[in-house]
Amino acid sequence: MARRVRRSEEDIISELKDKIRRLEDRKKVRDRKSDPVLREAARLIRSLRRAERFFEGESRIDLSNSAKAARLSIEGQAFRPGE
Repeated sequence: MARRVRRSEEDIISELKDKIRRLEDRKKVRDRKSDPVLREAARLIRSLRRAERFFEGESRIDLSNSAKAARLSIEGQAFRPGE
């Protein structure tokens, strides 16, 4: 039977720091989800995606492209990574 190898204090500290960083990242994501402006932006993006599909089904590629451009613009403004 193999002997257990005890982790060094440095290993334990680095793992705890990683865990703290992950928890802080999760908190940031949770805080962003509760922001009313971002919730409205998410609803608008869903509506624009539905409009894109509808216009493509109606063979109105010009309107579909306009809806897609609006959606991409809002996604770029509202959901920037790292903020």
